[in-house]
Amino acid sequence: MSVSRRSFLAAAGAAAGAAVTDFAAAAPAAAVTFASNPFQLGSASGDPTEDSVILWTRLAPEPTATDFGMAGAPSSISVHWRVATTHEGATSDATSLYDGDVTVTATDCWSAHVDVKTAPGGGPLQAGTTYYFRFAVDGFETWVGTTRTRPAPDADVIASFAVISCQSYATELTGTSYWPGYTHLEQNPMDFVLHLGDYIYESSHANTIPAEIPGDPTTDACRSITDYRRRWGAYLERDNIQRVRRTQPMFYVPDDHEFINDVHGGEVADRTQGVIDRWNNALRALWENMPTRSARPVVEPGTTRLVAEVERTDIRWGRHLDLIVPDMRQYRTRFDHATPTLFGVAQRNRVLNRIATASATWTALGVVSPITSYRISATDPRVAGTWNTYAERGLVTDAIAARRASDPDFSPVFLAGDVHCGYASRVARDQDVPEQDHVATEFSVPSMSSYGTASGGTGRTSWPDRRAGNPTLLSYIGIPASPNEDDGSGYAKCQPYKGYLRCAAGPDYFYTNYITATNVWQSTSVATSRKKLRVTRGAIGALPY
Repeated sequence: MSVSRRSFLAAAGAAAGAAVTDFAAAAPAAAVTFASNPFQLGSASGDPTEDSVILWTRLAPEPTATDFGMAGAPSSISVHWRVATTHEGATSDATSLYDGDVTVTATDCWSAHVDVKTAPGGGPLQAGTTYYFRFAVDGFETWVGTTRTRPAPDADVIASFAVISCQSYATELTGTSYWPGYTHLEQNPMDFVLHLGDYIYESSHANTIPAEIPGDPTTDACRSITDYRRRWGAYLERDNIQRVRRTQPMFYVPDDHEFINDVHGGEVADRTQGVIDRWNNALRALWENMPTRSARPVVEPGTTRLVAEVERTDIRWGRHLDLIVPDMRQYRTRFDHATPTLFGVAQRNRVLNRIATASATWTALGVVSPITSYRISATDPRVAGTWNTYAERGLVTDAIAARRASDPDFSPVFLAGDVHCGYASRVARDQDVPEQDHVATEFSVPSMSSYGTASGGTGRTSWPDRRAGNPTLLSYIGIPASPNEDDGSGYAKCQPYKGYLRCAAGPDYFYTNYITATNVWQSTSVATSRKKLRVTRGAIGALPY
């Protein structure tokens, strides 16, 4: 199959390909011949606005090879893209709405980020509209993907979306995690996906990468740029995650495992050069593999640390959803830092301003870890979570309380990742007085596959103990079992279910549906609806429906 191009683009030159950021001068894009399909990682879309969306792909005939199957490839390659209003329209330039060329480079591991509105050959899209897209190179093409733009702010539409976090590739039990939640989501698509981090795991633990990946034994943790790129390749070449990425646009914010376990990004610049290099390698690989609107990572002034910022504190999806998604890793310091912070000053101010001014029916805060103070039991004072020793917790809950005092219909919900456990709770304004002055409802999402319970080591504390220690908790989405019943893996059997959370924000209710499976290590495992809870507009707390 020949790859056609519009005459005006040919005249403009292939090297004028579009990307989210301006690249340094690169060699002219060259013709290339591939022996096998270079689109082994598929395609994706993300960060939609009312009139645009980011389209992504990455050339990698062998995603986990040390050269990604690109040995001998020219340093710059021209990749063609199309956007259309129908599936069939995306199969030909003649029937597409827009089409153009993007130059991918070895420097960026042959990844493409196309902003449809600003790309040469592109243009503005219509709000609240479904579009179809495709990439092509050397006669090879991606499957036709589906994406959609945000509805207009006053559009009276239900905002339906999935929330995902913590998707380890493997388990200690048998190796591969099959991600039945992703299989369910690909078969039951939503408007968009909100991913709250731990998209990959950088570590060498058997729960994060299976030994069967050639040349990537479980003893190897990611350190070099090649390590991180190969790890991303291993995760993204799976069929069910590719189908979700290809058919549903995403908003994404990283947690720690995309970088280094428990990393405090705001202090990386003060660490050894080895730690800085590892952070920089991780951030570059993250940007190369996600459909993000953020500019290519750049060096932070006065340091050698890379940063990549994108504004996600003002996402509006029609009349009924304002979505605030702060980055809680790039600017975080340790709690005992001279000026401890979760958000950084500028982002903190944006979050607080958005709480004060959000005008949709529901204001949802997508956070990588729960704001709920979650005690192990009534007799165990340890508190899990990352908010508890930072000023941001009080600032955020105070801002919500002030807004609710002036506007009784203000309806905030938190959607949280990190703890590998699904539960619903009320958010107390003061974490030391959890029994009173509740200001919001929180839904913690189950991990897609990562093992373990909601903090507390092996999770040998039963649900009654957890409930007694946490008066704000409303519901736990887990497998009931004796706290001392062991399956031989070193973990108690009272494990949370694995999967994801489906949400729908409407004029009267905020609906949630926990889609989970009892295990992820069997290829036949199926995710189904486990528990449905809803919040009434203006109220706090969740009830079954």
